[in-house]
Amino acid sequence: MEIFTPISLAHLIMDDGCYTGYAITIATCAFDSDSIDRLLLVFREKFNLKCTITNSKSGPRIYIPAESMNQLNTLIAPFMVPSMMYKLGK
Repeated sequence: MEIFTPISLAHLIMDDGCYTGYAITIATCAFDSDSIDRLLLVFREKFNLKCTITNSKSGPRIYIPAESMNQLNTLIAPFMVPSMMYKLGK
């Protein structure tokens, strides 16, 4: 949990994140279920984000709802590459 930082989260979203117009999903189809569960634990406990697992045709995704977007922006916007800010809806 200690090694996953806001910078790590920013990179994960820049790589595998998708802004849906009000929330973010992170493609985790290449992760096993234990790894997804560990990510959810970090997101919830370390970053205080509300998130769930959703399923898509391509596999599981982590869903970060609109109610956590302000918290997420505060955490990772300073580490986002300007050309990737669209993944935060900016």
